[in-house]
Amino acid sequence: MKPLLISALLLVAVASGCANNTELNNSRTNPNLFKATLVKEINARPQSFDFELDKYFVKDGKEYLSVNVSRANFKATIPVLVNNWDKIAGIKSTKGMGYRGAGLEGLKLAVNHDYEFEYKGLDKIND
Repeated sequence: MKPLLISALLLVAVASGCANNTELNNSRTNPNLFKATLVKEINARPQSFDFELDKYFVKDGKEYLSVNVSRANFKATIPVLVNNWDKIAGIKSTKGMGYRGAGLEGLKLAVNHDYEFEYKGLDKIND
């Protein structure tokens, strides 16, 4: 009986992840909906996502990190606006050089009033 219960729970967990990935993938045609859906999913299940630094860049006088976001059957590269560099000053001072591919453990994001992904915090950088 226990193996059957464990199998059923795993099936529910996998099905839930697939449904959420479908929702994320379907929302890509509407950028604002995609951003809101992705942030909602990250906040609800942060441990199910992997974050990796792609690069640092400046656009219209604002500083951003390009971040690769992934989990099973889902991948995206997103621009993340950074206003507070306190915990990631090393990335800013090197303009991301030497950090490409680094894992961003516990990355916290929000969507600001301009519908941009915005950095809100980080637990740890894994080089």
